[in-house]
Amino acid sequence: MRKPLRSLTGPVRGSLLLVLALLLLGGAMGCLRDAPSATDPELAAEFGLPASTPVRSVHLLDRARGLRPLPSELQVESGGLVVFRATGNLAVAVRLDAQDPDGVLARWLVERGGVASPPLTRPGARFVVHLDEAPPGILIIHLDGHRPGQSGRLEVLAP
Repeated sequence: MRKPLRSLTGPVRGSLLLVLALLLLGGAMGCLRDAPSATDPELAAEFGLPASTPVRSVHLLDRARGLRPLPSELQVESGGLVVFRATGNLAVAVRLDAQDPDGVLARWLVERGGVASPPLTRPGARFVVHLDEAPPGILIIHLDGHRPGQSGRLEVLAP
């Protein structure tokens, strides 16, 4: 016969609650990571790319919703697309900075005039970054116009 949770002794019940809390926290942290690669044939066609081009969508959340505006980390293959979409009344600009010790990714950004969006001021506004011929490395995503410190990491993977 099983005992209800209330009848378990203090240390056992505390251990079970701790394990449950850790599982829930681990699941919540996983939500901050990016979803697997997807495709968007219509968007790829706008850029003259194959329908199978990997696409990552990042939804920039409204401050009033109390949610983190960026995933903590996301990955996309070189040649893929990253779409930043405004979903609320958040006026924000997206800016990418390279974090690579040899400077190859930084030079890629400079050759393209840097990568920054105009302010995204209305729900549904989008900014698309095409990582054409981007070398593998880490890009830091900054949200200008949002709380200081709001950033995420975009790892560019070899194709």
